[in-house]
Amino acid sequence: MKILIPEKPARNVLAAARAFGRAGHQVTLALPVESPESYRARFTSRFVTNIVAITSPHVDPQRFIEDLLSILTTHDFNVLLPFTHATVLPVSYYRDKLIHHVRTPIVDYEVLRLAHDKLETLKIAQHLAIPFPVTFHPQSREALLNLESQIPFPALVKARQGCGVGATIRFATDFAELLAGYDAISQQPSTPPVNDYTSPIIQEYVPGQLFDANFLYQKGCPKAALTQERVITYPVQGGPGAVNRTTKDPVLREYGERLLNALGWHGPAQVEFRLDPRDQTYKLMEINPKFWGTLPLSIVAGVNFAALACELALDNEVPETFEYPADIYYRWLFPSELYALAQDPSGPKLRAFLKRFRYRPTYYDWDLGDPRPDLLRALTTLRTILFHRDTLLATREDLNALALQRSPAQQTEKLT
Repeated sequence: MKILIPEKPARNVLAAARAFGRAGHQVTLALPVESPESYRARFTSRFVTNIVAITSPHVDPQRFIEDLLSILTTHDFNVLLPFTHATVLPVSYYRDKLIHHVRTPIVDYEVLRLAHDKLETLKIAQHLAIPFPVTFHPQSREALLNLESQIPFPALVKARQGCGVGATIRFATDFAELLAGYDAISQQPSTPPVNDYTSPIIQEYVPGQLFDANFLYQKGCPKAALTQERVITYPVQGGPGAVNRTTKDPVLREYGERLLNALGWHGPAQVEFRLDPRDQTYKLMEINPKFWGTLPLSIVAGVNFAALACELALDNEVPETFEYPADIYYRWLFPSELYALAQDPSGPKLRAFLKRFRYRPTYYDWDLGDPRPDLLRALTTLRTILFHRDTLLATREDLNALALQRSPAQQTEKLT
C-alpha cells in the first residue's frame, strides 16, 4: 500500500510511519520544506520512503489542496492520511476533488465542522446529558462586560475553532485577565476552515486529571476504542500527554460513543475529558476530530488506529478492535516529560520522575531499529533545557488549587 501523509514527522506521524513501514507499506510525507532532499538527509526515519514539498495549510489552505492534487495526479497513492486539524479540515472540505485520485478516512465536512466547533459540540453534549464545564458565549466584548458578575474564576477563554494551547486558550484568575485573554484571542487573524478566533467562548476552569476516549468509526458505528489517562502533561497544568496510561473505563467510552453516535461519525476521533475532583464527574472538554498526538500508546497496546483507518479509507470492512491491556504506560521523554520536569524540578517531582522508570510495562519514545529521528529530538530537547529553560517556565499559573475553592453548588453544567 502507498500512503501519503501531509504532515511533519510529529510523534504520532512517526509512530504510524514506523508501523506502516514494518508492515511493508510505503510512506511519503508531504510538508512545507524548501528542499525535501536536504530535509530527508537531516531528519528522517528509515520507514519514510519519500518526502515532497507542499504549501502549509496554515498559510493557504486552498493552495495546500492544489499542491496535494498536483502530487496525486503525478504519483500513485492508495490512501491520503491527514493527522492534524490544519490538514483534516481542508481535506474534508475539498473531499469531492480529492476522491477522484485517492481514498481518505475522513468524515464529511458538515459533520466535521460541528465536532471542530467547541460551542456546537457543547450544545450536542447538553442535549445528550453529558456533563461539561459552565460555559458562556458572549457575542462581543460588550456582551462579555455584562457577564462579569456571572463568570466563575478561574476561567478560560477558548477559541471556538482551532488547536494549540498558546493560540486558542487563555487563563484568567480575575475579570481583567479575562478581558485581556478575550482580546488576545479574538484579535488574531482567522484562517477558515482551520481556525476561527472571532467569537471565543468563556468557560470555568475544571481541575483534575485529563482522560481520553479514542475511537475509529465506520459510517456511524464504532469499530475500535481505547481509553487512556494523561498521567503527566506538558504544560503541567494541562496539555498533550507526556506520560499516558491505558485504562478500560466504561463511563468514558459510553460518553464518547454517545457523542460520536449522535454525530454519525466516520473515521478517527478523540473525546477529551477532565475528571473533576469536586464531584468525581467526567467533564467534556472537546472533540479532537482526528488522530491524537499520543497515538503511539494505542499502537503498542495493540489497537493500531492508523492501520485500521487505511482499511476504512479503502471501504474494507474494519474488524472490531476493543480488547487491549490496561495499565500500559508510554513516556515521551523527549521533549514532553523532560520539559514538564523542567517546569517544576522540585524534589517530589524529580522522585516521581525517577520512580516511573520502575513502571511495567512501559514504552518509550525511542526506537532502536530507527534511532535517527529520536536522537535528533533528544539533542534538541537537551539543548532547550540547558540554554533556553526560560521559555519552558513561561507557562500558565497553577489554577488547580484555586478552582478547588469553588463550592459544589457552582458545579452544574450550563451553557449561556
